[in-house]
Parts: sequence; C-alpha cells; structure tokens
Amino acid sequence: MHAKVKEQLLVSINKLREEQTALIDRFNAVLAAMKAKGGEIEEYEQIVTGGSRERAEK
Repeated sequence: MHAKVKEQLLVSINKLREEQTALIDRFNAVLAAMKAKGGEIEEYEQIVTGGSRERAEK
C-alpha cells in the first residue's frame, strides 16, 4: 500500500472514530435524560455496549 493512501486511510479512520465517540456521547446523554424521567433504558444501553443487536433492531 502506498504511503499516501495509508495516511489518508488513517486520517479517515481517526475522523470516523471521533464522530462515533460524539454520537455515543449524545446517545448516552439521551439515555440519562430518559432514565431520569423513569424510562426503561436497558435495551438501549445494550446497543452502545454491542449486546443483543437482534432485539434492538426489531
């Protein structure tokens, strides 16, 4: 793989990781608000942790 292509891929990966982190942070803020209002958030928490994706997709 050429060095320039590799560098571009690394930059892209880092940007995507930053976006993913921002989205998860926002999602966690929503979950905290739901929990504070008495909502059930267990299934949603599993989405963030990667568990039970089949149930979450239903």
